[in-house]
Amino acid sequence: MSPQNLLFLCLGNICRSMLARGIAQHLIEMQNLKVRVDGAGISSFHQGEPPHPPIIRLAQEHGLDISHFKSKPITQELAIALIGSWPWITAMYKPCAT
Repeated sequence: MSPQNLLFLCLGNICRSMLARGIAQHLIEMQNLKVRVDGAGISSFHQGEPPHPPIIRLAQEHGLDISHFKSKPITQELAIALIGSWPWITAMYKPCAT
């Protein structure tokens, strides 16, 4: 069975989707599942930036290291690539309170 794909999508890809990606990757690794996880933002405001520092600290408090993640926007090319190959896309809306 080929790996499944899971994408977390939010506004800037520096808070919610980064933390969700880290949590999901941790749980997937613990269960030894074949699921590829990624995240993206609908804006390019923070392209190439690491997660927001309070989010890095929150993840660290729970034993997760997300400091190496880098923000990326969802581009037209990425959106086209997602169709059909990324069956699970989770959109995250509520603003993060940091």
